[in-house]
Amino acid sequence: MSKDHFKNVAADALPRNAFSDHYPYRGAATWSHCNNPADGKADLLRRGADGNLYRHFGGHSQMMLHALYCKVGAAWNADWTSMRHLARAGDTDGDGTEDLYAIDNTGSLRFFPGDPTETFFRWPRALAPTASWPNTVNMMAVSPDMNGDGGRDLVVRVTGGTLTRISLLSDGSPGNSTDIPTPGAESWSDYNKIVAPGDITGDGTPDLVTRTPAGLLYLYETGPNNTFKPRVQIGWSWNQYDDFTAPGDVNGDGKSDLLARDTNGNMWYYAGLGALNGTAAFATRVQAGYGYPSGETLF
Repeated sequence: MSKDHFKNVAADALPRNAFSDHYPYRGAATWSHCNNPADGKADLLRRGADGNLYRHFGGHSQMMLHALYCKVGAAWNADWTSMRHLARAGDTDGDGTEDLYAIDNTGSLRFFPGDPTETFFRWPRALAPTASWPNTVNMMAVSPDMNGDGGRDLVVRVTGGTLTRISLLSDGSPGNSTDIPTPGAESWSDYNKIVAPGDITGDGTPDLVTRTPAGLLYLYETGPNNTFKPRVQIGWSWNQYDDFTAPGDVNGDGKSDLLARDTNGNMWYYAGLGALNGTAAFATRVQAGYGYPSGETLF
C-alpha cells in the first residue's frame, strides 16, 4: 500500500464534548490500487482475452511492472468487436490526461479521452469515417510532434507499404496528412511491427522503431521535411517476442523505454539510453514481469 494510492483525503471537526475544550478530528480517506500514482513513470496497457482493458503500473522497484493491475476499460473486445487497431496518444486534447485512438472495421477513427482520475477512458467519439481504412490500414501508432506544428501525429501503414502521417488537432480530430517514404531501398511493408517511442536518441525529435519478421530491430530518426534518416539496426532476435510496445518512460529517468513479451508470457524491460551509442539505443533487458498471456494486445 502506498500513499500515492490514497484519494478523497478529508478531515472533519467533531463537536466539543464535556471533557475537552479541543475540537477532535476524524480523518477519512479511500484507497484504491487503480488510482494511478502521479509519479512520472509510464504504465503498460493491456487488452485482455476477457475483453477488458488493464493498466499495469510502471517503475516498481523489483520487476519494473507492479504485480497489481487495475481494470480501466470494461469488455473492450465484447463492446469493440469491430476495433482493429489501438494506440496510446498521450495528452492529445490538452486536458492533462492520456487519450486513446482506435480504428474500427467501418473505417472510423475513434478518440477515447482519458478521465482525470486515470482510472478509465471516456466514451469514444467517432472522428473520421474513411471507407478504405478497414481493409488497408494494418498498423497504427501515435507519435509526438514529427513535423513541428506543436501537435501529436497519427502514423498509419496501409497495404502496399505506404506510411502516412496525420496531424492531430487540439480537439483530437485529424488534420492534414502526408505520406512518408523510407529513406532507403527498404519498404515499410518489410516490418511486422512499428512503434513510436518518442525521442530515444536525445536529439529533440521523435523516432520510430520497427521489427522485421526475422527479428531485426531498426531505428528511424526523424529528418527534415517529413523524412527519416537512414535506418540503423539496434537489435536482433526480437522474433522471440510475440508483441512489444513503447509505453514511454517506465522507470522515471526521462528516457523512452520498450517492453516486450515472449511466447512464455514473460515481460522484458529495455531501458532507453537516451542516445544512440553506436548501434545501441537500449540497455540489456531485465525481466519486468511474468504471466502475461500470449496474444493479448499490449500498448
